[in-house]
Amino acid sequence: MPFSRERWIEIAKARGLEQVQVRLIKKIGKCPHEEGEVFLYVHPNCRPEGLCGVAAIALETFVQRCSAKVPSWESDNPNIYRIHCPSKKGTLWEIKRIRDK
Repeated sequence: MPFSRERWIEIAKARGLEQVQVRLIKKIGKCPHEEGEVFLYVHPNCRPEGLCGVAAIALETFVQRCSAKVPSWESDNPNIYRIHCPSKKGTLWEIKRIRDK
């Protein structure tokens, strides 16, 4: 039986991981998602409902890095990753940590 969302949140807090927001910032070509759509990872291994599997696999490594506070290569903001979906006309996603409120 998979963990509940609440259990994933507990595990993330215990390991010092931060929640991560993934947002579609540019749609290029065919994609089931629309610009501005946002998905929340409460733990890197807890895939948000509604996120297509191909995008989730492409983003997975970077969601893990972002959650663990590993800086990105983005010169304007090392707290944000910008990643393309693997399609030759893929979408552009922004991955960033969010703070608990």
